[in-house]
Amino acid sequence: MRITNKIFKNSFVLNGIKKLVTIISGLIFLILMTRYLGVELRGEYAVIMNYINICATFLNLGISLVIPSFFRNRKDFTTDDFLSISFYQFIIYLSISLILFLITGNFQLFLIASLTSLSILTMQIGNIGLVINVKHQAISTIMSSIINIIGICALFFYSSSQNLLYVLIVFMLKNLTIVIVNSAYLNFHLMRPKMKWLEIIKLGLLPMIVTGLIALNFQIDVLMLEFKKIDHVMIGLFATGVALAEYSWVIPDVFKEVMLNKNARKDDLFNLNLSLRFAFSFVILFAIIFLIFGKSILYIAFGAEFIPSYWVTLLMFFAVPFMVFVKLIGTLFIAQSKWFLYFRILSLTVFINVILNYFLIDLYGISGAAYASICSYSFCGMSCLIWYSKKYSFPIRDLFIIKSRDIQFITQHFTK
Repeated sequence: MRITNKIFKNSFVLNGIKKLVTIISGLIFLILMTRYLGVELRGEYAVIMNYINICATFLNLGISLVIPSFFRNRKDFTTDDFLSISFYQFIIYLSISLILFLITGNFQLFLIASLTSLSILTMQIGNIGLVINVKHQAISTIMSSIINIIGICALFFYSSSQNLLYVLIVFMLKNLTIVIVNSAYLNFHLMRPKMKWLEIIKLGLLPMIVTGLIALNFQIDVLMLEFKKIDHVMIGLFATGVALAEYSWVIPDVFKEVMLNKNARKDDLFNLNLSLRFAFSFVILFAIIFLIFGKSILYIAFGAEFIPSYWVTLLMFFAVPFMVFVKLIGTLFIAQSKWFLYFRILSLTVFINVILNYFLIDLYGISGAAYASICSYSFCGMSCLIWYSKKYSFPIRDLFIIKSRDIQFITQHFTK
């Protein structure tokens, strides 16, 4: 009991447990969900989720991104202000979803619109919880991960038929858990709409566009495959390959969270350089492991029908290392409020990605989408790296691979 109390009192330990649970549960969900749906439905799921993620990023209006800044700098904004905005926005979006369904009769459109509304609410409530009480937010995330696993396990082991709607219901329950748990802890009162709330939307406009461009760059390939009317079986193979390759970002994302914290106070270039080398090296290591054992990994994790995704997964491993630089150097852009520079790089990246996808998919199918990702990701990553190298006079060659002094520094740091 004492150990449990210590864990719940220490926000760092609890946050570490949250990250571990999220990673493990996410991998288990990916494996069971892919096996449960099969190749074709996996492709349909990827299309729907990409629409939801992109729409949620833009329709969030940047509100979740500016919450920390308003809490720190604007004492006239309370927790009730932000929670009320979030719930009003959810009600408006959900109402629009219902109206669209009544007008068009398109159930898939209603599904995407309503789940987008819920995703936006979850994003905002989660960020408010993170600012107000990081422990409660961590608990809600852990609980939602447990619900996610229970749901997909129930489908995988007990459902007699494949049904995409059931998987989306699990997604809905996961999001509702975060909303309900955080709302219960925050104990808010719904306020009447106020004109000052428009300031939040105004300030969130540019961050919204930037994060929207990031989402487009990561997810436009699946939507372009759908636009080109590529078979859902092939999209399923592609989406599985992308998801597996992007799992190598687990380590870089840990470094990203640390650097966001450090760069918010001052430009911590020593640790940023260290993080760049470690993160890039880890992704390359994952790529080498997949090159050697990839087909066995695909067979064990997803089944024989997903082995054909080996080639496209391997191609994506040529793309994902470059996004390490975007993720980590991007923490400097955010900390220094260089949103417009970030916007210019990402705009060009998305433009390259869309144009190349348009032409290469016709020529090479799902491999063409992977080639487009390699070109756009490498452009984006190298643009960030060149800017960073020139601004702070670091040789580019020193920012790729772990050095012996890095290992010595880490060893000394942990043995103190």
